[in-house]
Amino acid sequence: MKRVLVSTIASLVVLLASSVTAAPADATGPIQEPYGPGSAGGSVAGTYPAGIACPFAVSFEIVSGGTGKQWTFFDANGSVVRIHNHVGPSTWVITNLETAASFTVRLPAGNGTVRFAPDGTVTVTISGGAIGFNAPTDTPPGPFSLTNVGHLVFVVAPDGTGSLAQLSGKRTDLCAAVA
Repeated sequence: MKRVLVSTIASLVVLLASSVTAAPADATGPIQEPYGPGSAGGSVAGTYPAGIACPFAVSFEIVSGGTGKQWTFFDANGSVVRIHNHVGPSTWVITNLETAASFTVRLPAGNGTVRFAPDGTVTVTISGGAIGFNAPTDTPPGPFSLTNVGHLVFVVAPDGTGSLAQLSGKRTDLCAAVA
């Protein structure tokens, strides 16, 4: 579950980090931008080797939807303090690359908020639909992939390690679905 979160959160953090470094020093209000598969960090779509997202090699493909908007908020010094996004419903296909078994999943819209603490900790909160995976280095350790329709909170420490702090809602085990 955490990798799902980790992957989703990692995508959000990458997107946020690019926003943080690109923020104008005199920014006072939020910046609104498109968000989704075509934007930096807007998707977990891709191919993953065995042992990362599942015990076997898999691919995640977004076949429709998943686009939305993102707002980046700054403090008085122009530093990014929070990023919020809203993404519409999406349809994904996960494929076991060893057997060609595939599974289609439809996710409802979702909202994500990323908050940056002064110590470098990043907290990601997602409500609604989310897709992701946990690798062996995550907490809890993977490999496993899932969707979650509900609420999750993921915390990324300054050293880049992540922990799933809260998870509630309906989950689908994607590795089991294509095993």
